Amino acid sequence: MVKQSKNSNLAKDNTLSKSQQLDIPAYPNSRPIPTEKAPKGIQILEMISNDSWEDVLTFYKEKFSERGWQVFASNELAERGSLSFHPTKDETVTVLAANEDSLTHIRIYIQA
Repeated sequence: MVKQSKNSNLAKDNTLSKSQQLDIPAYPNSRPIPTEKAPKGIQILEMISNDSWEDVLTFYKEKFSERGWQVFASNELAERGSLSFHPTKDETVTVLAANEDSLTHIRIYIQA
């Protein structure tokens, strides 16, 4: 699991964050980076990796498919792509991966 600060995964009432509840894995060999402030109801996880953006999306597609999550939207452009999943009927997880300055920037949005 990606941890960005000591208590960043705990909600104000000390319950588990959405990323913990959904057990969102960190991409292997990635490094967490500071995350921008997310709008209410959205949690953002950010990492960087030396692997290609295609490898990142393949990893998350395989991991989430193993859990029975189905891709409901995908997009590929030059040097970037995204996949969106519904882990439950009320939640959406979107993985964005983009080549930036010879690294892959990974951003995961979790919306409940």
